[in-house]
Amino acid sequence: MTELTARELLVMLYDTALDAVDGRYLVSQWLRQAENKNNFSHCVAIGKAGAAMFQGALDAVPGLKKSLLICPPSKLTRSLKKIKISPVLHPRIRYRTNVLLRRVTLWLNF
Repeated sequence: MTELTARELLVMLYDTALDAVDGRYLVSQWLRQAENKNNFSHCVAIGKAGAAMFQGALDAVPGLKKSLLICPPSKLTRSLKKIKISPVLHPRIRYRTNVLLRRVTLWLNF
């Protein structure tokens, strides 16, 4: 086994840390490893990492029927801007958890 240089070790540690917090990658991998992907037809993603997690869900299950993404508009990628997403909340509006839960419940038609 060859020994890593300090730079190689730092790059490896950096890549490992990024993978550990990469919402898109983690959601995509979790869904791909799920026993029955057909059970996933809807997606709700909330927060600053919501857009990345939503993109991971689309990567693994491109046939999502309905999705709700609540995140700051600055987190939307170009590919997400091409999709009809309902609704994206303005980041300056502060919602309490119960307000968000009410919105999700209405979206789910409960």
